[in-house]
Amino acid sequence: MAGERRNFPSYMRLTFSTSFFIQYALVLVSTLSCGRCSQGVIYGSVLACCYLGVLLIRSFYHSGGVTRELIFGALLGIIPASFVGSVLVLLAELSRAVVALGENELGLRVGEGLNLEATTADVFALRDLKSQSFRYHLMGQAHEALPLKEKNGARKAGKTEEGTFCAVPVVGDTWSVDEPVPFWYVCENNFQYFVGCRDAYEGVYGDKDYYGYRILRECLRAPLDIMDRWNHSEQRSTTLPDHLMYFYRLGFMNTNSHDAELAQSALVHSSANFRVALQGQAPKIKLAAYQEPCCASHEAVLIESIFAMVVGPLLACLIVHITMTMVRALLQGQGSIRAASKTRQKLSTI
Repeated sequence: MAGERRNFPSYMRLTFSTSFFIQYALVLVSTLSCGRCSQGVIYGSVLACCYLGVLLIRSFYHSGGVTRELIFGALLGIIPASFVGSVLVLLAELSRAVVALGENELGLRVGEGLNLEATTADVFALRDLKSQSFRYHLMGQAHEALPLKEKNGARKAGKTEEGTFCAVPVVGDTWSVDEPVPFWYVCENNFQYFVGCRDAYEGVYGDKDYYGYRILRECLRAPLDIMDRWNHSEQRSTTLPDHLMYFYRLGFMNTNSHDAELAQSALVHSSANFRVALQGQAPKIKLAAYQEPCCASHEAVLIESIFAMVVGPLLACLIVHITMTMVRALLQGQGSIRAASKTRQKLSTI
C-alpha cells in the first residue's frame, strides 16, 4: 500500500503528460494530413477543444481519480499545440516559396515588377533601390474593416476590426504617372483603427496618440532606414557593394488572407487622387522579415519556436512540481520537529 502511495504522484505526472501530448497529436495529425494547411490547424484545434470539453463534462460525474490531471494537461496543451500547427503551416509555405532573383541571380531591377518571374513570385530581391524609388507623395490609403462585406453589402457576423492600409508606388528613375507601377509597397497597422498614412509617415501625431500611427510609420520608413544603414556602411568601406533589399508578396507568411484584397482599395485611392495608372498585375509587397537570401534564418527561428512551445510548458510544470514538492517536504519537516518538541516537553513533565 505504501508503495502504491509513493508511485501515485508519478502516475499522475504520466497522466498529465499523456493528456498534454494528446492535444498535440490531435492538432498535428489534422495539420499533416492535409499537407500542412491552415484548415488542418483549425480542424485540429476544434478537435482539441472537443477533447477538453469531454473531460470537463466527465469531471461533473466522475471527479475522482486522475480526471483533474487529464483536464490540466489538456488545458495546458491546447494553445501551444495550435501554435505549433500554425508554425508548421508557415514552414511549409517557406519551403514552397518561389524566389525572384532576376538575371544571373543579381536581383530584380525595379522596372521588372510586371515580368512573369515577378508576378508569380513569393519573395523578391530588388537591386538599385534609392529613396526616390519610393514615391511617398503618391501614396494611397484605405480605411478597411473586418469582417468583409458579403455580395449584398452586408458584413459577415463577427467582431468588427478597423484598420488602415497604405500603398506606395515603387518605381524606377524614369517612371511617369501614366506608366504602370511595377511594385506597390504596402503597409498596414494591424487593425489599430483608422489613421492618416501621410501623418504616420511624417510623424505628425502626439505621443499620446501613437496607437495605429507608430506601427505604420515604422513600416513606411523601414526601407529608408535600411538604405541609411547601407550609406553608413559604404562610408566606412573602400568598396561599394551591390545591395539587395528583400520583400515578401503581400499575403505570404501571413495568416490573414484578406490583406491583399483590402490593400487594393489603397491602390485605387492613389490612382484616383494622383492619376497613377493601374495596369497589369503589379505585385503588392511588404518588407521581408530577414534582409538576407530566403529563407534559412526565418526557418531556423520558426523551428526554435516549436521546440520552445513543446518543451517550455512541460519544463514550467516540472519546476512548479519540484517547488511544491520541496515546500511540502519542508512543511512536513517543520511539523515533525514541532511534534517531537511537544513529545519531549510532555516527557519532561512526567
